[in-house]
Amino acid sequence: MFPDFDCIITHKNNGERAYRKIDFKTTKEKQDANDSAIVLVIMIGTLLPSCRYPDSKILALEMLKSIGKQIREEYRLQYIVPYCISCFNDSMSKVKLAAIESIVEVLKD
Repeated sequence: MFPDFDCIITHKNNGERAYRKIDFKTTKEKQDANDSAIVLVIMIGTLLPSCRYPDSKILALEMLKSIGKQIREEYRLQYIVPYCISCFNDSMSKVKLAAIESIVEVLKD
């Protein structure tokens, strides 16, 4: 019913992504992880417009993309897509490109 999380947040390690496998024993643990991911999405999305530098916005969009791959589809549509769409008004084209890539990756399933 809920996807298995490989990781909630990835970080850069010498240019490569580091992943950690999280094994859930019960459905309750999966639901709790989904709820925690939603809190992270809301926090990142709320702070996204206040980022000063384009690279900060791109990194935030990458985090939203990686979290979006892990959560249920209705949460993707309700939370992640609107935050990505809000980046279409940015003056930097590379932020717009990152927003488009994030939406495509999140909705790929």
